[in-house]
Amino acid sequence: MKEFTPRRVPRHPVNWQVSAINGQDLPDSRLVEISVLGARVETSAPFPPRTSVVLSIMAPGAETEMRVRARVAWISAMPNKLSRYQMGVYFLRPNWELEKLASH
Repeated sequence: MKEFTPRRVPRHPVNWQVSAINGQDLPDSRLVEISVLGARVETSAPFPPRTSVVLSIMAPGAETEMRVRARVAWISAMPNKLSRYQMGVYFLRPNWELEKLASH
């Protein structure tokens, strides 16, 4: 039986638009989970692991679009959604502002 390993920080489910990744317009991309250390993105255009990315995010409650620097940790095809992928990213530095918006 596999032991449960608690996550280092809490994750929050969200449904925020990611309008661009690395300046490439991707209006069908969404942030679906976030923590102070990283996020899970659903997109039609994944980037390979270890790729540096800049996510342009419009979070509810934010006055302007936020640009967040991150690195791709993993990608996975979504079996029930044709040409859709999940991409895990970790932020290059902790992002307390996004975490605060997600936890309210």
